Amino acid sequence: MLPIERCPVEVFTEIIHYLVHFESPAKRLCLLLVSKAWRDAILNTKSFWSTIHLRGDNGEKQWLQLSLDKAHGASLHIHINFDHIPHLDFTTFLHHASNIQSLTLTYLFRWHLHALNTFLSSDTFPSLKKLSVEGAEDACWKQVSREAAPVKRLVLNRTNIPSLETLHLTELNHLADPSFFEHLRVLSLSRPGMVDSFTDFMNTLRAMTHLRSLEFGSLHVSPDALSWDHPSPVTLPSLTHFKICDSTPFELTTLFSYLFIPRATNVDIHYLASVDAHGRQDVGGHPTRIADILPSLRGTNVLPMLSSLTDIALVFQEFRCQIWGSSPGHQHSINVSYEVKTPPETAAARVRDFVVRDLADIVRDCPAVTHIEVSPAFTLTTHQWRTLLGQLPRLKELCFEGCGPLVPLWTALDPGRRSAADEDVLCPALRAVALRDCTPTRSPWEHEALRRKGIIVTPPAPRIELCVDALSNMLRARAERGVSVAKLAYVAAPRMRELEEFRTVWRGEHTAALAEHVADVEIKTMYKEIEGDEAEATWRGGYTQRCHRSTTS
Repeated sequence: MLPIERCPVEVFTEIIHYLVHFESPAKRLCLLLVSKAWRDAILNTKSFWSTIHLRGDNGEKQWLQLSLDKAHGASLHIHINFDHIPHLDFTTFLHHASNIQSLTLTYLFRWHLHALNTFLSSDTFPSLKKLSVEGAEDACWKQVSREAAPVKRLVLNRTNIPSLETLHLTELNHLADPSFFEHLRVLSLSRPGMVDSFTDFMNTLRAMTHLRSLEFGSLHVSPDALSWDHPSPVTLPSLTHFKICDSTPFELTTLFSYLFIPRATNVDIHYLASVDAHGRQDVGGHPTRIADILPSLRGTNVLPMLSSLTDIALVFQEFRCQIWGSSPGHQHSINVSYEVKTPPETAAARVRDFVVRDLADIVRDCPAVTHIEVSPAFTLTTHQWRTLLGQLPRLKELCFEGCGPLVPLWTALDPGRRSAADEDVLCPALRAVALRDCTPTRSPWEHEALRRKGIIVTPPAPRIELCVDALSNMLRARAERGVSVAKLAYVAAPRMRELEEFRTVWRGEHTAALAEHVADVEIKTMYKEIEGDEAEATWRGGYTQRCHRSTTS
């Protein structure tokens, strides 16, 4: 007997079901031919048949009927991809309406929508907890402009679907009475994802008192938004997860003016800011800075957890920036990112200053931060470093990943370089500094092997310019003021021609010079060929690496 056949029947069928979850019906039916034991176990296990995937393959009508018969009485999870299904008779499912627990439909064309609305209004679905519908951008939908496109609506009725908890809609609008959403726990609306009237939508949100997760994609605020007048904001008392993507500053400002989410623990915001040549507002005259989008009430209505964040990470790029943050144990987290569009004549320095000021504006509401990771694609000035770090009095650990000279950073942290009028030491609690070069795509040995083969490869990214003299002066001055740095770590990515200098000068002379002011100095490479297996543990890199992945995806 094979080892898998000695498993309990329940474990065996779960393993098989997982392995063939998305396989075609023909491949799944082949399992019945392995042995009599397999055949008996599969035919008698309802959970194997209760999750049904349809993609338009041959024989799926027979497979559908077989699955429904074998899963009789079990909770059904139905997934249908209409990309290759020109027509599907929904009445096949009506006899099992009371058992359908989740319904996921993708590539739903306009002619399918009418049949779906008829199906959902033809019977009662008392067990339906999750409904996910993704509309296809068919020819009728692709108009010259989105405003001129006919609206596709999914009609929802509480009488037919009394217990829905999760609703995902993509490329669709919904038509339902606000009472339909009273039991909703998760709502996701994407492209266009907003009903015609902003007033109607906000009143619908008001009914979602049990909503825990809300996600918008491509939010479109209608012109009536500014005229909506209500004596109190829309409060979502149970909402903990909030995400909004691909919006504009005007849309965010309008939404946040009316939204109150006092228990938010995870907030994810992404938007596109088109700023003028002065880096102040977009072409429509609307403010674009985070200070304008998240007004003074942001500590209580949109980001109530800012004051509890202890770990943050900042990513600066030429026309994109991002901030991650979390509280101890990751009980709270934020992710705010945006892309900047500017007129061609706008100077790059002005855009960079706009980005730094924007992130500094949100950092000032995070006084509890003890750990920060900064990954800039350009060199920050001393003033910018002081603006950014000057708002973090409890900062204990500073991590930097990038390239270029670090003299501006050392100058900002050097109490001896402060003006006479400014007696405070920047980041008085700072005890650890960790530096890391940009991670190369290839090690020097891989790079050299490709070069010998005549393969042209992209040169590695520039390295950090440590500026040892300025660093030593900063460390000495802080030690004299009684705010010394206890640990300094540098993880380098030297090129092949720099390896010998790194072994002798960096790990020798520079380490000895810095050790006069720091108790713990560690300078190493990120290469396994030199450091061995420890090379993998040379960098915390949690937030910064995730930010890099998200900004390059």
